[in-house]
Amino acid sequence: MFEKNQQNVRKISQLVLGFCTVVFFVWFLSGQFAKAAQDGRDASKKLEMRQIEQAIILSELLYGEYPVNRNNPDWCEIGVRYGDRVCLYELTRDGFMGALPVSPDDHPYLYIDGGGAAVIATVFDDPDQIPQDQGCSINGFDAWCLKIRK
Repeated sequence: MFEKNQQNVRKISQLVLGFCTVVFFVWFLSGQFAKAAQDGRDASKKLEMRQIEQAIILSELLYGEYPVNRNNPDWCEIGVRYGDRVCLYELTRDGFMGALPVSPDDHPYLYIDGGGAAVIATVFDDPDQIPQDQGCSINGFDAWCLKIRK
């Protein structure tokens, strides 16, 4: 009987150890998938920011001035209505972009102009994604800013 109890304890301990191993690997892999998803969102944001930058440059070349900031003097959120106009709607209306991009996370794309320059910005969940020479601060958050100068 003692031998049978010892075998049961051994089987149960092996099952518990196997269960803990599986839980650990599931936890580890889910963290890797979350990191990969975040990296994908950040890459998407970088691409969309560059597309907005190119559209603003083309608009400035054609019209001789940057698109109007609809929330002047503060940042306007791209694609959001301010009064009777949408921030950077001109880019889609005039064919520089097919549609205004929507950020894949909770941090929108922002726009401001003035002083001979235009700036588009966004915040990343991982501040390490911000290139050193293109960092700025928006309302206390570290952001990635693309400055466009004439």
